[in-house]
Amino acid sequence: MAQISRAHHTVPRFYLSGFADDRQFVGVVRLPGNARYRQSVGKVSVINDFYTVNSAAERDVIEKLIADQIEAPAAEIFRKVLVDQVWPLDEAERAILATFLALQHARGSNKRRALDEIAKTIANTLGDSSGFDISAVDWPEKLKAAHITSMLDFGQTGPCFYLRPWTLIRFNRKRLLTCDTPISLHPFPNAPAGSAVGTGTAWRITFPMSRTTGLAMLGHLIGSEAEAAEIASGRLDSVERGTAALAKDFNDATLHNARECVYHHPEDGGLVPTQLPEPRANEIVTGHPAVTQQRPL
Repeated sequence: MAQISRAHHTVPRFYLSGFADDRQFVGVVRLPGNARYRQSVGKVSVINDFYTVNSAAERDVIEKLIADQIEAPAAEIFRKVLVDQVWPLDEAERAILATFLALQHARGSNKRRALDEIAKTIANTLGDSSGFDISAVDWPEKLKAAHITSMLDFGQTGPCFYLRPWTLIRFNRKRLLTCDTPISLHPFPNAPAGSAVGTGTAWRITFPMSRTTGLAMLGHLIGSEAEAAEIASGRLDSVERGTAALAKDFNDATLHNARECVYHHPEDGGLVPTQLPEPRANEIVTGHPAVTQQRPL
């Protein structure tokens, strides 16, 4: 019988290698910054059975699908960009990377926690008179199934990455950090404080591809099929030389977006401030009392 993979990465090993030393170790800083240590990329961001489907003949079918059909092709694109210095990408390569980005944005424990909070809010809002009792179902398994379904819905989320002009930023001196949720969504500069921002409404999306390379995806400019084709072709993509200001912008976004851990090259620990925010307790922030008065499951 084939061995079932139970240690599931929410941030893939090949990606973390872009921030690792020759021994494949990265620095890990756990929010709020008190715990700092080095760890092998094989053990970073691992949650046992996170994608396991107990009802499937092959319980690790989702983990295998992610590894074989998404991460492996994406790793080849990373190699082309980071090692072979290929840019811009062709449409097929762009689609592979956009699919990986859509998955990475949706695959983490933060997204599952958000679904959990939404369900609990609905349960509290409807109340006992509705007959909706979240405690009466096998909620952990249903939550996992809902999360897996949503994170594999590339038809909805992929275009939000694919159909933006991409700017690759290469840093010669400055270095980048990453974290357990490495894709940062930036609101429009004039947006009211606390406004919600999603992949389709973000002014800009940033992603540190490696310690020395950042990817910025700019405003969603689609207005016609011709514009979409122009963006998909890569003719609007560009390369920029990294500056201290751009490195700070990327790193500040990464630090702000981290949920539990920041990751860095072992030589770059000085980039991580001594004091960091507390681990994020909630994904859904609202003034509605149902969010702050949730019934225990």
